[in-house]
Amino acid sequence: MDHGEVEVARSGRRVTVTDTGIAHWDAETVVYRGYDVRDLVRESTFTEVAYLLLYGELPDELFLADFQAVMAESFAVPGPVQELLEELPLHVAAGDVLRTAISAVAHFDPQPGDRSIDADRARAIRLLAQVPVLVSTRFRATRGFDPLQPDLEWSYPAQLVALLTGQMPSPDLEKAIEVLLISMVDAGFSRSVQAARLGISAGTDLYGAVLAAVSVEATTERSDLATRLISLWEDMPWDDDVDGWVREQLNSEAGLPGLVSLLEAPMDPRLGVLQIWTERLAVEGRGRAINRAAAEVERAAAQWGWSPRWEWSAIRLLAVAGIEPELHLPLVAVSRLLGWAAHVLEQSGLPSSGVTEGHYVGPGPRDYPSLPDWD
Repeated sequence: MDHGEVEVARSGRRVTVTDTGIAHWDAETVVYRGYDVRDLVRESTFTEVAYLLLYGELPDELFLADFQAVMAESFAVPGPVQELLEELPLHVAAGDVLRTAISAVAHFDPQPGDRSIDADRARAIRLLAQVPVLVSTRFRATRGFDPLQPDLEWSYPAQLVALLTGQMPSPDLEKAIEVLLISMVDAGFSRSVQAARLGISAGTDLYGAVLAAVSVEATTERSDLATRLISLWEDMPWDDDVDGWVREQLNSEAGLPGLVSLLEAPMDPRLGVLQIWTERLAVEGRGRAINRAAAEVERAAAQWGWSPRWEWSAIRLLAVAGIEPELHLPLVAVSRLLGWAAHVLEQSGLPSSGVTEGHYVGPGPRDYPSLPDWD
């Protein structure tokens, strides 16, 4: 049996630690808990999808109301955490700030000694409520503004946009952000998901597992990806030969950030949903120009078997919507976090999905060098 395929008994059946009931995808579609994502973005809210991933079923009105009530009670950020976010050095990247913030709120957990799945599910719900407030507090502090408080009458995506930008989104932008949040859930076995599952199987709680995922997600490459891509789309360095320029970049050592070869990973069907809403938002001005430039690069890259990664498509939508680059990673963090939390709950109680024994590749036996005689 391969490493990571250790069989375990759970709920009366034999499973492997790489089995998952969270998501499945192929070249045509992506499915969460059996539901086509295209149906979910059309019929469900992000809050309903969050319930689905954390509990396994779509909620009825009563359960959804209870779920939303728990989230509403969890929005408040402890004062010491707020002060910490306001005092962190300005150069600290958004992903690193989020990691620090999650670690800090963990110290105020009302169930610190409870390591049950129910307690971890409650932690996940609290984090979904608190992360928008955490990233908003930090961003506004760097701009010299007082923190904002969420309005419980708003939808989750409306709260997220309002907390980060200080303005209520238009109905189209509100829906586009909802589609983005549902589409960008980290539901597959990404490196971040593997880090989270390994953490919970090694004995940490949900906070520790999510921190492991955040540490993988918030790499230097991704922290400034939005700025680099938006600059690329605005500068359009290919002049009148986008095909030649793209071919040259793909053949270079640097490549093109945000794109992936279809030989390495299949095209993600969810990106088509994002493109529809990106086109809808790109009606005029700067957003329209950015959208046209990004589309040109995508078309040229497709000829050589390259496709956008989720980061490219998310940045394209948010840039077209006029969202500041440094807010892109924090804005999708709640979506990514939802996937990590669902995987943590599924992995809880199972053995590690990673390699359990190291494979030594160092030097063979060596004689210890003789030491000089000391008088």
